[in-house]
Amino acid sequence: RDLHSFPTRRSSDLPSPSPTGVAGTLPEDYYPALKDIIESALKQSPTMLGQNVALAQSLAGRYFSSAALWPSLSASGSYGFSAGETTSEPRSSSRGAGLGYGIGLSQALYQWGANKAQSDIGKLTQQITQRQFAEAFHGLANTLRSQYLSLILKKVGLQNSRYQLQLLEATLADGEEQLKEGTLAEGDLIVSRLTTQDARLALDRMEQDYAVAKRVFQRLAGLTADLDDASIPTELAHPVYSASTAAVLLSGFLGGGVEETPQAQTYALTLKQNDLTLKIVKTNLYYPKFSFGANYSLATNTTFNPDPVTSSGISYGFSVSASVPLFNGFAQKGSKISAYAIKRNTELMRRNYLDSTGDTAQNLRSQLDLSARALELAEVRRALAEDAVKRITEQFNEGSVAKIVLNGTIGNLNTANMYAFQARADYLNRWTDFVSLVGVDPILHELPAGYLTLPHGK
Repeated sequence: RDLHSFPTRRSSDLPSPSPTGVAGTLPEDYYPALKDIIESALKQSPTMLGQNVALAQSLAGRYFSSAALWPSLSASGSYGFSAGETTSEPRSSSRGAGLGYGIGLSQALYQWGANKAQSDIGKLTQQITQRQFAEAFHGLANTLRSQYLSLILKKVGLQNSRYQLQLLEATLADGEEQLKEGTLAEGDLIVSRLTTQDARLALDRMEQDYAVAKRVFQRLAGLTADLDDASIPTELAHPVYSASTAAVLLSGFLGGGVEETPQAQTYALTLKQNDLTLKIVKTNLYYPKFSFGANYSLATNTTFNPDPVTSSGISYGFSVSASVPLFNGFAQKGSKISAYAIKRNTELMRRNYLDSTGDTAQNLRSQLDLSARALELAEVRRALAEDAVKRITEQFNEGSVAKIVLNGTIGNLNTANMYAFQARADYLNRWTDFVSLVGVDPILHELPAGYLTLPHGK
């Protein structure tokens, strides 16, 4: 399998569209550049390249598991030369050469379904790997979404810090001018100078943090070129929360959708593997096994003593054999106990996952409500700050307020914007987590339908 390729999907293989209320609400819907990054990450990110290797290994394992169902055919060939001499009287010598070949065939006749069970285990392993692939891609997409929103916030923070530093530098420049004119004492500038230096230091740290975050994002997404800074906006879209949509999604998830998550399916497939393993163990413990074998061989030999004499021999045969387990030091009994224990553990893990995932979904639903309320409050404060800037700008134009007052009001608006953007990012992250958990994330449409089953599928 080409590790850089990905299965081609037919239109009939695609999962059904996401339910009403989800389409257009995720970060990549507001930022198309992010959608392109996620789609390319499916093919070129280090995480997904590693998952492609796992897919190739599971395919190879499936071939190995199915090999016992097929006959085993082998062929052999040989060529030999020999020479001899008698030193006693009468003296004589001889030479010989010969060619031989053979063909052998073996086939398991009846194994009480053990070989078929082993083949099915290989098939189930491949299906589990496919769901692990889906889980890995889903986790990668969510991480890229969260990091992209974080990059936007960092860039907005840099913008605000640069503006604040400009104000401090302007104030300090005025002070330095007054110091030259003798209207201001040296000591009166100490605080202004330190404050400006602190602001520069903070800005340098923020720029370093932003650059590192960009590199981490690029590496995670598998981008071959540096991320263009212009592709990262300086504003976060204002999402709209629909409590009714969240309630419908949660109800569907708790009503059976949790069984369709890739992890839940992985547990279900693993339980099937456990049953098949137990079947194989019982077969090895109690039942005889039958096999068939056949062979055909031909050997020729020519001797010169002194005249050439050629001879040939043909042999062939077939057999049906049976083997019966009698006693192996209780090893098979231990295998049986182990198989039952493994199955029981899988059942417990599956039950715990279903219960805890349902609880997580309900908690995310509650967190969404709280995040939406925090978003509303942040938006109110942002609107108040915008009104204040408009009002102070008018007064400044009329000459009734000083420039420093207007600058301070703009600074307050920048702060309010930052809080609002943080609230928007928090909501988008929680909404993304919720949509992902309940299995209606549209990004899953990028995967072949066979890699997962959506609760709202066909």
